[in-house]
Amino acid sequence: MTERSSQKKPMGVVRWIFAVFGALIMLFAGGCSIILAGSVLYFVLTEGFSKNRPGIELVLPVLGLVPFGVGFLIWWLAARADR
Repeated sequence: MTERSSQKKPMGVVRWIFAVFGALIMLFAGGCSIILAGSVLYFVLTEGFSKNRPGIELVLPVLGLVPFGVGFLIWWLAARADR
């Protein structure tokens, strides 16, 4: 009886679709933001902030966190719902 209650239910097809969709959002939005953040960090450390547009180097990678967070939320809800 305890073995059956400790096992998690398998994910259904719709939940798999949403989990993959959320993972793809995290991969493309978050992955591109991480790559951009790395190159921006290297640029800022080697050459400093630009005088024409101060801070824009830091805004672009931060904007990628919003879709990454949405993708993570979709993935997390699909993986954890009804389990």
